[in-house]
Amino acid sequence: MKQRLARLLGVGAAAIALTLGGTLIPAAPPAEAATLFDPGNNMAKTPPLGWNSYNIFGGTFFPQYNDCSLPSCIPLNETRVKEVAQAMIDNGLRDKGYRSINIDDRWQDPRVPRGTDGKLRWDDRRFPSGMPALATWLHDRGFKMGLYVLPNDRPCGGEEGPTNKPGWPSGLPETSSMGHEYVDAQTFADWGADYLKFDWCGVNETHTNGQAGTVFKKWNQAIQASGRNIMVAASTWGWESEQNWGPQYAHTWRIDGDVGPNWNDVLKTLDKGSTATLRSASGPTKGWNDFDTLQVGNPGLTPAENRTHFMMWAMSNSPLMLGNDVRSMTPDIASLIGNTEILSVNQDTLGEQAWLAKNTGGLQVWARSLQDGSKAVALVNRTGSTANITANFSDIFLGSTSGAVRDLFAQADRGVSTTGYTASVASHDTVILRVIPARSTEAESGTLAGGAAIQNCATCSGGKNVGYVGNNSGTATVTVNAASAGNHALTVFFNSGDDRSVQVSVNGAAPITLSALNSGGWSQVGQRSIPVTLNSGNNTIRFSNGAGQWAPDLDRVTIHRTP
Repeated sequence: MKQRLARLLGVGAAAIALTLGGTLIPAAPPAEAATLFDPGNNMAKTPPLGWNSYNIFGGTFFPQYNDCSLPSCIPLNETRVKEVAQAMIDNGLRDKGYRSINIDDRWQDPRVPRGTDGKLRWDDRRFPSGMPALATWLHDRGFKMGLYVLPNDRPCGGEEGPTNKPGWPSGLPETSSMGHEYVDAQTFADWGADYLKFDWCGVNETHTNGQAGTVFKKWNQAIQASGRNIMVAASTWGWESEQNWGPQYAHTWRIDGDVGPNWNDVLKTLDKGSTATLRSASGPTKGWNDFDTLQVGNPGLTPAENRTHFMMWAMSNSPLMLGNDVRSMTPDIASLIGNTEILSVNQDTLGEQAWLAKNTGGLQVWARSLQDGSKAVALVNRTGSTANITANFSDIFLGSTSGAVRDLFAQADRGVSTTGYTASVASHDTVILRVIPARSTEAESGTLAGGAAIQNCATCSGGKNVGYVGNNSGTATVTVNAASAGNHALTVFFNSGDDRSVQVSVNGAAPITLSALNSGGWSQVGQRSIPVTLNSGNNTIRFSNGAGQWAPDLDRVTIHRTP
C-alpha cells in the first residue's frame, strides 16, 4: 500500500535535518555495513517468502472481498488470516518456504489508536484474540508474523479518525509511529512480531522527503533496544534513493509504487528495479530490492502474464510475497507459485539479480549466475504475438560453447545445445531456463585404434567426426576433464542414418550400451545423455562395439555436473 490519497502525493523539498523524538539527527546516515541489530544480514540471506493481506483484504484492488460487517467494509480480520495460513499448510506452500504471514494496514484500532500507556492498540473487532495470541498461533504452525507500520505521522487511509484535531483531515486515525519508535518497537517485540513493513505515507506532511536514512536508522536503534530481531521492510516506493541507505538500515526496500493486477505495472516495476544502480545494492550481505507484493492469481492478469510476473520477480531476487487468495486458487496458480525449481533461482545463495542481456524489439533475454556455476535465463516476450527468442551463450557469459538446458517451468531437460538455445515464446509469456556449462571434447582429439578413423563432416562440431568404431575392432578413447568429482551427465553427439549402438566405458569400468542411436541421417547430428560418475580432473571415455556391430559416427562428447 502506498500514496493513495491525493493530498499525500505532492513532492516536497528534501529536509536537511529531521527532529525525531526531540533529537536532531543528521540527514546523511552513517555507513554501517548492514542493519544495526543484524550486521551480517543473517535474517535475509535470501529474499523472504510469504503472504501479504493487502491485495485481497485491503479493500482497494478487489472489492468483491468486501465485508460490511467490519468498518469500511474492509475484510481484513483474524479469522481470514488464520484461514490463509492453514491453506498454506494444506497446499504445501509453507513447506516450500512461504513462512511470513504479513498483516497489512487496518489491524490498528482507529477509534482509540493508543492506550493510556502510550502503546498502539489492535482493533478488537477484527482481531478479538489480540496480536500476541495470533503471533503464538502462527509461530506454533511454523510461520512468522508481520505487521504494518507507519513511520511518518499520517496514514494512507482511514475510517473513523478524529474530526476535531487542528489541521488533521477528518477520517484519518492517529495510528502512526512517528515519535513513538522506541515504545512501538518494544510493543511489536513483546507481541512476537518477526517482520515490519514500513509504509512511507505522510512523507510530504512531515517533510521527511529525502530523510528515509535517518528515519530507518532510528527504527534500527529502537529494534535493537527491544532485544528482538525483527525484519525491516521499507516501503518507500523508490522515492528515497533506496540504494544509498537500504543496505544499511533495511532487509528489503521497495523500488517503485504499488503493482496492480495489470501488465503495464509488471513491466514498469521490472524495468525500474533492474537498473545497474539498484542491482548493485542488492545481495546476501546487503538486502533485497522489493518489487512489491505479487498479483499472481488475481483477476486482471492472463495466464501468460502471471508466469512472467512470477518468474521475473524470482529472477530479480525480489521478496516473493503472495497477494492472492491461496484458499481458493486454481491448480495452475498453485503449481506456478509452488514450483520449487523456480523458487530455487530466487533463493540461490549467490544472490545475483538478473540483468538484461539482450533486447530486440521487446524480445528479451535476461540472465543471472547461480552458485553452482550455471545460469538462470529468462526469455521474455513483451510483444503482442508469439515469437522465437534465442539466448546465445556468449550473450549470457556461460563460459562454454555448449550448455545443458532445463526448462524450469516444465521441469524438463531440453538437451545439450551448442552456442545457444531458441524457444518459441507466446505473447506476454516467459520461458525460464537453467543452463549448465558443458565441457566439450571432440571425438577426433582422442586416441583411435583398430581401424577407427577421422572423417570430414560439414555439420559436425569442428567439421569432422570419427567413423569405423565397433565391429569388435575400432575404438575411440577421449579424455574429459571434470572440475570436481561426482555425478555428471555425459552427452554423446553422433551421426547415423540407421539404428546403431555403442558401448561406453568410463575410467575402465564395465561398459554401458547405448542402443537405437539414429540421428535421422548421416549428415544430421543427434545426441544421447547418460549419468556417469567422474573423478576430479582427467577421465577416460572409451567407445567400442561388438563383433559385426558398427557404432554410429562420433562427433564429440560433453560433460556437465548434475545433482
